[in-house]
Amino acid sequence: QQSATRESAGSTRAESSSSRLILLTLDFKD
Repeated sequence: QQSATRESAGSTRAESSSSRLILLTLDFKD
């Protein structure tokens, strides 16, 4: 169960970093 938790935490981290990049890109375009 620990490894599954680690995996989900890693994907959440990746998702939040891509969301940041998207927000930065939109901000930059504006």
